[in-house]
Amino acid sequence: MNGNKVNRGGKIAEYLGGHPNFPEKIRYGELIITPTQLDFFRSELKPSKIELKPSQFYGYTPVFSIPLQKITGVRVDNAKNIKIDKVLLVGIWAFGWKDKILAIDFKDDTGMQNTAFFKGGKLEEIRNQIIANRYSLLKKKKPKAQKKA
Repeated sequence: MNGNKVNRGGKIAEYLGGHPNFPEKIRYGELIITPTQLDFFRSELKPSKIELKPSQFYGYTPVFSIPLQKITGVRVDNAKNIKIDKVLLVGIWAFGWKDKILAIDFKDDTGMQNTAFFKGGKLEEIRNQIIANRYSLLKKKKPKAQKKA
């Protein structure tokens, strides 16, 4: 089994910051992309090649969720390409990032633009899944044009 997969279909990721309601870094967690939202769960254990069980996560309630319809952008990048305001948001240690990171731009409940940052494996796969699920969701919600009589 791939070390990045857990039995709920999520990907192991490290949350670096950026969500207004949860600014603290979380070293071990799981990203789950549903048809309507992205959920992030905290893990008690360091990821390894073994399968993580749901009981090894802090309950079944995500630390935070981001509705896909509120996502305004998603990209995989490295620290040198992140604007200085984003670096300050997640801390000065960001200059040491050598790995690629996943940046998810979204509007919170107040309409303010935010960017949540994640580090981990298969970030392009996560990005592509978010884009595909968001596209499907928005396509379903798009009102159909009315025919003229």
